[in-house]
Amino acid sequence: MGTPAGFSYASVEVQSGSQIATYVTPTVPISQEALQVTGILMTDGTMTFVG
Repeated sequence: MGTPAGFSYASVEVQSGSQIATYVTPTVPISQEALQVTGILMTDGTMTFVG
């Protein structure tokens, strides 16, 4: 198992249903295995979702 490369935080306000999602930029390279699981790709410091 490698070191975690990035994190995603999400929340939903129960009464209104308001949602928020925040992504933290990884500080280490994302492995191919993590890309396959998360769909997150880092290229030249830019995070994109593949999928």
